[in-house]
Amino acid sequence: MTNQPTGDTLGELVRLRSEGIESMLVTVIAKEGHGPAIVQSKMLVAREGRVCGTVGGGAIEHMAITKAQALLGEMRGGVVERYDLTAEEHAIIPDATKTGMVCGGSVTLFYEYHGGGEQLVIFGAGHIGRAFSRILPGMGYRLTVVDSRPEYIETFEGAALAVCHDYGQSFSGLSIPENAWIVIATHSHALDYQVLEQVFRAGWKTRYVGVVASRSKRDRFFGDLAKAVPDADTSRVFMPCGLNIGGTLPEEIVISILAEMQSVRYGKGGQAHMKDRK
Repeated sequence: MTNQPTGDTLGELVRLRSEGIESMLVTVIAKEGHGPAIVQSKMLVAREGRVCGTVGGGAIEHMAITKAQALLGEMRGGVVERYDLTAEEHAIIPDATKTGMVCGGSVTLFYEYHGGGEQLVIFGAGHIGRAFSRILPGMGYRLTVVDSRPEYIETFEGAALAVCHDYGQSFSGLSIPENAWIVIATHSHALDYQVLEQVFRAGWKTRYVGVVASRSKRDRFFGDLAKAVPDADTSRVFMPCGLNIGGTLPEEIVISILAEMQSVRYGKGGQAHMKDRK
């Protein structure tokens, strides 16, 4: 991220959302006494640091960036915090955060979380996972890729987050946001099933679970899953995933899956889903 002290903060916010990047908009909502902050001035912060704008500079801005990044880690906003700008020995404002500044008075900031669009998690950093990373930009999805092979994760490009994780181990420790979109496309049928089972064991509330599979594999997987996780709700599993539009290249398969995801996202029925084929 480039640090820009000025600029079209709201325009940058729109740009980040279009790229699937989450951010925190920090606004000066009140000011008493002296100090560099101006009411209604804004600063936009991403995980990597300030993107543009300012809330006054100096210690308060540094503290605001740190606070914004911490809240981004929790994906939490709607936070109001008051900062004391008086010297420590003269600080009299109760419950205000001390800044060490000596301007006098106080500044109140509002932290507003903006999610990075839809959260898409691909299990498998192979041909299909990499095709996703090439096609997704501009569609409003934030891509996380998970693979058990370190060398594939180390060379993966285009993901907001790339995680190396053993598919046979519990997924409960993975940071998967609620209502994420899941696509399972590992390098073996056995691993595809391991991932599917671990997704349901983790109890995630997902919007979509797509598995690159055949219909015979689907029947076997659902039978095994019913024994391993009896309460698994497979109604939200699309297997085989994608719309029946043809094509076998990785990019063609990804277009098929994304088209299906979009139909689910916008509630469009009447599509030729692969999972419905007999």
